[in-house]
Amino acid sequence: QRPHPPILVAGAAPWGPRRAARYGDGWMPLGGPHDPVQLVKQLRDAAEAAGRASTDLTLSLFGAPTRPERLAALRDAGVDRVIFFLPPDDQAKILPRLDRYRQLMADLGEL
Repeated sequence: QRPHPPILVAGAAPWGPRRAARYGDGWMPLGGPHDPVQLVKQLRDAAEAAGRASTDLTLSLFGAPTRPERLAALRDAGVDRVIFFLPPDDQAKILPRLDRYRQLMADLGEL
């Protein structure tokens, strides 16, 4: 289908960004204590090695941290999108968490 929905390739480095550069539109590594600058560099290097422009690929971090300073570091490093964990729970517990995530992103500005 053209245009097709974005294909995000998950997986840890070094294979994840290489596969994303070869087959996808972006890379979606699992969050954690990773250095965001290093994640962006790994994806940009993989794009270059695959003969693609680094701007052709997006970086989405799954399981993003919820501390404002970590989110700001991700934004400043060039991460395109963050995805927060949301545990299975009842509405009374999930909705306040969603409100908190929404406020975090509003306070941060554009990611």
